[in-house]
Amino acid sequence: MLWRHVLSEDFLVATEIRVLYELLFTCKNNHGSNLTFRALKQVEQSINRLKDMKLDAALLELAQTGPSKLLRKQFSMIGDCQVPSQPMLEWIVLKVLGAARLLTRVMDHCSRAFVRARQQLKHDEFIVLNVAIISMVSRLWLFFKAIRSALVPLYGQIRNLHAKVSQAHPMPFLTCCSLPTSVMEFPKPPWSSLQPEGLDAAGLSKSSRAPKR
Repeated sequence: MLWRHVLSEDFLVATEIRVLYELLFTCKNNHGSNLTFRALKQVEQSINRLKDMKLDAALLELAQTGPSKLLRKQFSMIGDCQVPSQPMLEWIVLKVLGAARLLTRVMDHCSRAFVRARQQLKHDEFIVLNVAIISMVSRLWLFFKAIRSALVPLYGQIRNLHAKVSQAHPMPFLTCCSLPTSVMEFPKPPWSSLQPEGLDAAGLSKSSRAPKR
C-alpha cells in the first residue's frame, strides 16, 4: 500500500527518518533547549502520529473488501457487486483527510526548523550540525510533499466510490458535516503558506539576493 511503502519500506524516506531519530537522540542532552532542536522534535512527533494512524492497514482492508478484477467482470454481467459499506468509506476518508493535515503540519515544522537552523548559521553557531539539519529537513519536506500529493488522487477515488455507494445503499455515518471535494480544501494553514515568509523558492532570503552597494 502507499502508506506502508512510503513510511516503512521506501529506503530513502526510512533513512531520513532514522537520521532524524539519531540526531535527536544524540543532541537531546546538549541542545534540549535549542529552538531548532524543539522544531525537530515537533517533526518527530508528527511523523510518529502519521505512523500511529495505520492508514496502510485501513487501505489494505478497503482493498480486500472490494472484489477482484475477475469478479468485477462477472458482477458487471449480472448487475450486482459486493462493495465496502458507506460508514467504512467515510471512516477511511476521514483517515486520509487527517493524514493530509498531519503531512501539512510536518512540512510546516520542517520549514520552521529550516529557518531556525539558517538563523544560527548566520551567527556561526553549530555550523556542521545546522548544515546537516538544513539538508535533512529540506529532503524530508520534499518527501512528504510528494506523499501529500499522492493522497489527492487517492482521496478522489475513494470519494467517487463513496458517492456511488451512498446512492445505491444509503447508510450515512457522517450526518453533521459534508466531505470536502478535494484534499486541498481541508488542511490548515493553506498549502501556499508553508513556504516561510521572506524566503524564495530556493530557500534563500529575498534580502540576500539584493545587490550590495
